[in-house]
Amino acid sequence: MKRERILVVVASVLFGTLGYFLGLSQGKSVSLDEAVVKRLTSDRAITDSELIKTKSLIAANKDRLELLDSFNSKVEKARNDLATAEKLKKEADQQMVNKKSELSEKQREWNRLTQKIERKLAEPTELPAGRFTVGSDIQGGRYRVTGSSNFVVRTSDGDLKVNTILGDSGNDSYVCRLDDGDEIQAESRILLYPL
Repeated sequence: MKRERILVVVASVLFGTLGYFLGLSQGKSVSLDEAVVKRLTSDRAITDSELIKTKSLIAANKDRLELLDSFNSKVEKARNDLATAEKLKKEADQQMVNKKSELSEKQREWNRLTQKIERKLAEPTELPAGRFTVGSDIQGGRYRVTGSSNFVVRTSDGDLKVNTILGDSGNDSYVCRLDDGDEIQAESRILLYPL
C-alpha cells in the first residue's frame, strides 16, 4: 500500500508537471498564434493596400492604353492620308509635266505660226496697174513701195498725199503711211512691203 501511494504521488506529480508544461506550452502557443495572426493581418492589410494601388494603376494604364490605341489609330490614319496625298502629288506632278510638255509643243507651234505670219507679212503685197482703196483692197499701215510706175495716193477727201515716180526714172522705193479710205493709183505693177 505504501508502494501504491508512492506510485500515486509520483504519478500525480508527473501528471501535474506534465499538465503544467502542457498548460505553459498552450499558453505560449496561444501567444505565438496571436503574434502570427497579428503579423498575417498586418501583411494582409499591406497586401490589400498594394492590391488597391495595383488595381488603380491598372485602371490608369487601361485609360492610357486606350489613349495610346486612339493615338496609334490617328497616326495610322495620318500615314494613310499622307500616302494618299503623296500619290495625288505624284499624279499632279505628272499632269504638270504633261501640261508643260503640251505647253512647250503649243509654244513651238505658236512660234512656227508667228514666223509664218511674219514671213507672210514681210512678203510684199502686189498690186497691178489700177486704182485701189486702202482698207478694202489693201490693209492700212506703213509701207515701202517699189516698182516702175507713177505712184499717187489721195486721201478720202481727195487731197493729194503722195505723187512720186518709182523705178529707173525716179526713186528706187518710197516709204509712206496708208490710211483706211486713201485711194492708190498705179500706172504699172507695184510692190508694197509692210514696215
